Parts: sequence; structure tokens; C-alpha cells
Amino acid sequence: MIQLRMMVHVDIRGSRRAERDVELPDGATLLSLLRNIAVRPDGVVCFSAGDPLPTDTVLREGAEVTIIEAASGG
Repeated sequence: MIQLRMMVHVDIRGSRRAERDVELPDGATLLSLLRNIAVRPDGVVCFSAGDPLPTDTVLREGAEVTIIEAASGG
């Protein structure tokens, strides 16, 4: 059995600002990406090419995902 992998570029904006490439299995969803990089899905908004992404979005090879952490406080 051949296991396909893909690379996704991630830009995290917020308290843990970071930018990196992440390797995921082919057919991975945004939710699996968030779990892979230890980001809680209920505390972020994710975009690709300026469009918001639901967590069930299937990511494609070379996708660029921007993750914006929610901020709160006074």
C-alpha cells in the first residue's frame, strides 16, 4: 500500500506567532492539521487565499493556511 503525503504551509498569527511547513497524509482536513500542530479549533479562525475555511475542508498539496488566534481580555 502506498501512503501519500503532502506539505502545507502554515502561518500562525497571535500569541504563538510562527510560520512553518507541515507534512500531512493525503486527504487531511483542516481539523487534522490543527490537531497535528496542537491548536484548538475553537480558538482560531483559518483562511486560505483570503477565504475562511471550515474545519472539514480537505487540504491540497501546497495549500497555504493562515491561522488567526482569537484574542480576549480587557
